Parts: sequence; structure tokens; C-alpha cells
Amino acid sequence: MIRVAVIGGTGTTGRLVLEGLTAMRGATPLCAARHPDHRPAGARLPRHDDPGSRPGVPGVEYRRLDVLGDRRSALAALEGIDWAVVCLGPFEHLRARAQELCIEAGVHYLDVNDSIDARRDTVALDGPARAAGVRVITGCGLCPGISTMLLGALAGRADWPVESVTSDLIVGAGQPVGAASLTSMLLSLTGEVRARRAGTVVRVPATVDRSVRVGGIRTRYLVGYECPDIDVVQRIVPGVSSYSYRVCFEQLPGFAVDLVHRLSEYGRGWGIGVSERGRARRARTVAALAGCAAGIATALNRRRGRQADPAVLSIALHGRDGQTLRGTVTGPSSYRMTAACALSVLRVVTEEVDRVPAGVSELDRLGQDHRAIWAELSRFGIDAPDITGSTRESAPMRTGKNDRQGDQSVTGVTK
Repeated sequence: MIRVAVIGGTGTTGRLVLEGLTAMRGATPLCAARHPDHRPAGARLPRHDDPGSRPGVPGVEYRRLDVLGDRRSALAALEGIDWAVVCLGPFEHLRARAQELCIEAGVHYLDVNDSIDARRDTVALDGPARAAGVRVITGCGLCPGISTMLLGALAGRADWPVESVTSDLIVGAGQPVGAASLTSMLLSLTGEVRARRAGTVVRVPATVDRSVRVGGIRTRYLVGYECPDIDVVQRIVPGVSSYSYRVCFEQLPGFAVDLVHRLSEYGRGWGIGVSERGRARRARTVAALAGCAAGIATALNRRRGRQADPAVLSIALHGRDGQTLRGTVTGPSSYRMTAACALSVLRVVTEEVDRVPAGVSELDRLGQDHRAIWAELSRFGIDAPDITGSTRESAPMRTGKNDRQGDQSVTGVTK
């Protein structure tokens, strides 16, 4: 029996991970959060058997842990823990603080980090983690995580030189809205994003592309975003020179995206948020606004009683001679896909923990376990990806399993 602490377990993703852990054999879940008695925005939570206890997931122990607070208290909260699943956010602000605490406490670590900078800070801790005998696995969510494994599946199918990769995520309407993810989204809209051009990571404006077709699905818009896959794409797809990541938040109207984007352009032109102090002030303001907006959006969804639309992740590899290969994965929601990936990786690596060496690992380094992870994901309603391809970019893209017309089409994935 292993004890697993979900750090940030009161948030939208963290609560889903906690619920999943209660059904995982051989695992005893525990919630560690800055405000363990916090009731997530819009959530109707059952109470513990003890009528005097705080709201939360039944049967789960709750501890107070503030990764940015007193270090001694934080380390004490990790006593007796075997693994920590970190669902805090935004990771852009927390960077590697939780990782450092777990390494010092001797607790194995797994996260759903979606920040490029936090990923780089984590990788830099490989030496201390090895010395402490601690396994640190970063990027086990949707993007990166499922996206990383999908990249690997596509790379194994492309038998031609790959020049560029485009990764697109459609977050369906009606989904729960978490303050941390909303903060990340607004910060991306109000600044530049990193993309790979000519083999180099560069900063580019967060452009908004209108009415785009992704894997057979028409979206109202796609906005430039960031994903840590940018740092590993050349390791997964050798020779690739260009990588970009875009997101569509169906719940956020296109005019709202345009408004925020235009205001940010004016702000940069006026020098607002350019200095270090200005960026910090902007980040605090955005975080406060995101917290309010998340609560309102979740409450509205509950009042309307609507079911969440699926989330769709679609990645395309483009060849130098016009070839294309696309993989698409669909799940019940972006939050559930994130939580499902973390739970699936945790189950696989804890079944035979010695297969994962001490130090920092990412999912592309766990290639031998991808088949098992995809199998676990299917238990959460996330099937292995459909992969379709053609020899010409102009050829019609096929996404259905029964569509066999055309010059080259494959479905399924070799894992």
C-alpha cells in the first residue's frame, strides 16, 4: 500500500485525481493544500463521515501544505508520503518549489505541469533528485502528457523527413473552469508566446487565427499558446525545425479573445507590463480576475445544467515535400483528460517502480510504458489516437476509422 498526496487536491484537476485515487487498488490518497477546507468554485461536495470535518472527498485525509510558505511546515506535511501528485497552478508562478520540497522530503513526485519555465527548472533538479533517490516525473497531464505520447506515436509512423509540427487543442464549452488554467490562458493572451522557428525557440505574438479546421472540426478561433513539448519535440521528432501550439476555448467567445488580445497590444505599445515589476503586477491582477471569472463560469454552467463538450487534441506532422500525418485524441473534458493521464502514469510506474530510475523523467523517456498508459487511459474514456495521413498536404484529411479512400490512410497507433 502506497500513500499518495495530491498537492493542490482542492482544485478542479486535483479533486478529479483524488476521486480517481480512491478507486485505485493499493493506494491511500491524501489531500495536501494551502486551504484544505476550500470548497472549489461551483462544486457541490459531500462531507466526511465526521460531521465536524471539512468538505471534500469522503474517506480522504486532508493536510495543510503551502509550498510557498514555511519550509519546515511543508516538509512536515509530507511525512509518511510515498508519492506526490502535484496539481497546483499556475506552474508559471510556482516554478520548481514543490519539486524541491519533495526531493528534500524523499517523496517521489509526479506533476501535470504545463509551463515551459517550470519544466526547465524541474529538469535542472535531476542531479539532486538522483542523489536523494527520488523519482521526479514531470508533464503528465494533457499538454504535455497525452500530447507527448501522441507525438511519439506520430514520429514512429512518419517515414519521411518532418519539417514542422502543429499542435492544436479544442477545449469544449460547458467544462468546469479552474482559476489556475484561466490565469495561464489570460497571461498568454496578454503577452507573447514561445514557438520553435528554424530549430530555435523564439518569442512570437499570441496571434488569433479565425475559423480554422482542425482534424475535420471547424473551430471559431485558435490562439497561440505555450506547451513544454516545445523543448522535447526535437528529441521525439528528429530534424523538425518548427513547432507551434494553439488552443481554442469554446466557452470563451471569439470577441472576448479579440478584446483581451487588442488591449494587450495597446498595453505593450504604451509600455504597460514591460518592466519586471509591471509583469508581476499584471500577473497578480490577472490571477485575481481569473479567480472571479472561474467561479462565475462554473456557476453558470451548473445553472444551465449543460453537459461538457469533449476536448479534442490534434497534432499534425508536416513533411518537406507536402506530406502530412495527423493524430487526434478525444476525451470527456480537458480537466478529466489531465487527471486521467496523471492517474494512468502513476498506476503504471508504481506497479514496477524500479523501471523508472531516480532523477527527472518525462513521458518521452518512458516510451516502453506508453502501451500500458494508453490502456489505462481507455478506462477513463480516452481511447488510443486515430492517425490519418496522406502524401500531399492538399489531400482530404480523414478522421473516421472506416474511411479508407485515398492514397495513404492508417488508423490506430503502434505503441
